Amino acid sequence: MASKKEKIVSPDETVQAEKKTEEIPSETAEEIAVIEVAELSPEEEKILEDEAKQIIKHWWIPLVAGILQICFGIFFISNPFTTFEALSIFAISLLISIGIIDAIFIIINRKSIPSWGWNLAAALVYVVLGILISSSLFAQEEFLILLFSFAFLSEGVNGILLSTNMKREGKKGWGFVLAFGILTILCAFILASNVLTAILYIGLMTGITVISSGIELISSGIILLKAEKELKKDKQ
Repeated sequence: MASKKEKIVSPDETVQAEKKTEEIPSETAEEIAVIEVAELSPEEEKILEDEAKQIIKHWWIPLVAGILQICFGIFFISNPFTTFEALSIFAISLLISIGIIDAIFIIINRKSIPSWGWNLAAALVYVVLGILISSSLFAQEEFLILLFSFAFLSEGVNGILLSTNMKREGKKGWGFVLAFGILTILCAFILASNVLTAILYIGLMTGITVISSGIELISSGIILLKAEKELKKDKQ
């Protein structure tokens, strides 16, 4: 009578087999961990639900704000000189405000700020510079134009540096980024050299930016309005 040969399994092999059957893929384990962390208590869920309902309830606020912003944007584009003057006043006021706030902060915390005297002097320079610029309309125009020109110049230089890094790493599209950076630098020099072009361009870009923001707000208001209608349907 032939005897059956039984395979002897070592304890280590048994443990490894059990681990394989119980092993969970890493991605699934991460998803489970995220779900466990994301679980909220009933009280927290109720709070979040109430907050969401409050936001949805006031859907008309972003809608009205968006419509107003579009109206302002159209006004800015159609009145570039008025827009330029308003931006000049805002920029100068911001410069003076930053200087005053920094000066107060430095005086209050002078014991913990190293070289607080130099920092205070720099803050006062902001205030004096803002007052001097505000006293002359020509200085206001030059200040805002130089401010925008410097912003364009910085953006263009960053674009060129980014394109060189992209080329070094072998990424596609570096030529487009380089061309955009060079074009931005050219725009900076054009703005700095031509006052009339700068005024018209600044008014146009301000108007477009405000209109774009208004469209986003209107879209948010419409989304919230649809959500409110769905909530009402669920209650019925």
